[in-house]
This record gives sequence, C-alpha cells and structure tokens, in this order.
Amino acid sequence: QGQAAAAAEVGDYALATTSLNDASAKTDAYVTAGEKEVEPAILGDTQNARADAVMKKLPEADQKEVKGLMDAAKSEAEKQYILKGLAAGHTVAELKEFAKKVQGKDDTWMRDHLSVTGSSTGSGVKQQWSQSCNATAAQAVKAQMDPLYALKLHEENPQLDDADNTDGTKMNPKLAAEQKAGLESDYKGGIAGAGKGVATPRTGGGSGRWADDLLNNQSDSTGVSYKTQQNPPVADAMKSIDSGVGKGQPVPIVIGNSAGDYRHYVVVTGMTKGPPKQYTIHDPGSGKTVVRTEAQITGGALNLSGSNRITAIENPSAKDVK
Repeated sequence: QGQAAAAAEVGDYALATTSLNDASAKTDAYVTAGEKEVEPAILGDTQNARADAVMKKLPEADQKEVKGLMDAAKSEAEKQYILKGLAAGHTVAELKEFAKKVQGKDDTWMRDHLSVTGSSTGSGVKQQWSQSCNATAAQAVKAQMDPLYALKLHEENPQLDDADNTDGTKMNPKLAAEQKAGLESDYKGGIAGAGKGVATPRTGGGSGRWADDLLNNQSDSTGVSYKTQQNPPVADAMKSIDSGVGKGQPVPIVIGNSAGDYRHYVVVTGMTKGPPKQYTIHDPGSGKTVVRTEAQITGGALNLSGSNRITAIENPSAKDVK
C-alpha cells in the first residue's frame, strides 16, 4: 500500500496499480494461510476482547514477558493459544510453562491436546458416570476456553475419550472424581426446586442435575456466564446458539424427545454457514464430536444419545474482566 501511494503521488499509476494488486494478492494469501492454521477458530471475539482487557491490567513487566512468549512462538496457532491462556486468567509463570510444552507442536497435536472436543479422530471427553453429562459438559466448556486446563485433563487422563461402564473410577480416576464432585455438589443455580445428582456406573441408575451453576462457577476462567432457558422455541434457541458460537462461546443444550424431557446435556462448539449450515456438537455420552445440519436440529432429528430435539439451552453472555 505504501508503494502504491508513493507511486501515485509522482504520477506513476502503472506502478501504483501493480503495487495494489500485489498487496491484494498477499492479503488473500495471508488470510487463506491463517484460516488453514487456525481453523476451527482458536480465539473468538469474546476471548480476543478478554485477552486484550487482561493484558492492559498487567504490570508493564508482565506485559513485556507475555509479548516475549508470543514473539518466541513458532506459529500463529501457538500465539493464539498463549493469548487464550491469558484470557483464561493464568499467571505469567503458568503461561511460560505452557509455552514450553506447546512450542513447535504441529496443528494436529494442538488440536488433540488443547481442547477436549473435536480431536483429529472426532473423539473427546466422555462422561464416566451414568448421569454426569452435566459435569462433563462443564468440563468441555472450560477446556474449550482454557487450553492449560485442557492439557492438564489430557496429561492426567490419557483415555479421557473412553470409560469403563461398570466402574467409573477405573479408567480415568481424576476425570471421574471431578465429574462426580460436580454431579453430587449442592445445586445453586436458577431452576427452582432442582437439586444435586447421584453418581452411579454407566450401566444405569443415579440421577442428574442442571449445569448452570457448574458453568457459572468457572466463568472467571471461561469469560462466559450462562442462564438456563427451558423449552425454548427452536428459532430462539438457534439464534442464541448462533450468537454464542459466533463469538467463540460454547453453548450447552439439553436434549430430549418432547417438551420437558430434560434428558441429556451436549455442547455446541462451532458453526459453519455452509450451505448447508452445520454445527459441531460434542456428546459426553458417546465421547464423540459430530456434525449436524441446521435442518436436522430444527427438524427434531439430532439423533444423539437417544434424543432428537432441544428442550433447554444454557444461554451464554460475556463476563467482564474483574
């Protein structure tokens, strides 16, 4: 652009035109490369704004150290994951340790270790108990917004996409303990008369709970607050999902087969406009991240863990940095 402006000032319009065309081609190439490297989006609008707000609150020396970590990163994806960790509230010391672990890692490794949904094989975090989809959904949301937490889950639970149906503690004991603690904690959310759940093996039994309080307990890290809406009109639910995932906010939904059938939590993690318009959805029951079209969702054909329609939604909103 500078070359084009300089050429135009002296009347060399042929050079100005060539320079503008070169700039346009370089911009297109940069955007294409960026989309390949950072797709699905690592940082959405919510976390971009949050990272900027957190950075401004840091002492000047800490700001310099964070910028140094980003300068030392080997890829744009690495830089964005460092910023993502900053947005999640981690200290400079924690970010330094994280940067060492991820430096030079390829896109597949980062995809498989810095989230617990949508891995390169389509697998992700799985509920270790019969009724712990709620607590698992909260884990999935936090891990999508906090790569240091995601990496810790992978390090402590190498088989987090699998579960023992008869013994919740056998395969991933730390993951199971965290899910059980969330499931059986006293409910302090917004649904009148709701209570805590009971953990039993995946073979059956137990009882579930709503997850809004579990999600909001971690909102200082995720930067997102949630409010439960039961039996939303499907058009309203889709608007909320589009708004949330469009800003990089995971959207937990409850699915069942009729109004009031609050059977199972899944998490909408992303959206592509298509056509056809498609959504990525993580199902804690199967431990799989799948794709569903807008028509399948609105038409009551979700086909996830025996459920087909949205019966409740956790509506997201950004939470300000303290």
